[in-house]
Amino acid sequence: MSRLKGSISSEEHRARIKTAAILARLNHFVLGTKNGDDHCVMTSDQVKAAIALLKKTIPDLQTIEATLRGDDKQPIVFSITDKHS
Repeated sequence: MSRLKGSISSEEHRARIKTAAILARLNHFVLGTKNGDDHCVMTSDQVKAAIALLKKTIPDLQTIEATLRGDDKQPIVFSITDKHS
């Protein structure tokens, strides 16, 4: 499938999102600390937009629980694959 001239791929979108800056701003907002000279103030729409952008760049953390059994004759091979890599 070809892209339209001037369009960018999902990977390029992710690369353009400034994850560290978004996280820093949210941290200042949540903790009530200063961002430069002013206290960080965000509207609910700004918070929602920041979270939506972070979901595009940072995978959600999940809890994984497993019970593994094995012995010396048949060792267990266990691997985890990050679906966002």
